[in-house]
Amino acid sequence: MDPLDLYPRVGMRHPPREGAQATCRPGGPITGPDLALSLVNLSDAGARLILAAPLAVGQSVEMELLAPGWKRPVRRSGVVVWGRRLEDETFQAGISFSKTLALIELRDLCPTREP
Repeated sequence: MDPLDLYPRVGMRHPPREGAQATCRPGGPITGPDLALSLVNLSDAGARLILAAPLAVGQSVEMELLAPGWKRPVRRSGVVVWGRRLEDETFQAGISFSKTLALIELRDLCPTREP
């Protein structure tokens, strides 16, 4: 069994739009180092990231998400709900946001899907 199967997903995940950016800093208000290397996927309730260093499950983080064309990023506090080391010595983590993204924010950050 994949350990990720133990963590229920909240919200449908979408790949990020080309050019979308994310930062992820441990702890409180945007003070720690940005550990985010890439944004893997995103929902209104959370994100999956590739990180330069591990974060502990339960650890608080501050994220900024920037869609192409935005002048300012949207900020979200969150908590690490799972994490694992990857073969290339980077880390993957799932972040649950304390406040969901608005539909328009999610649309700007993720490509629209045609029916």
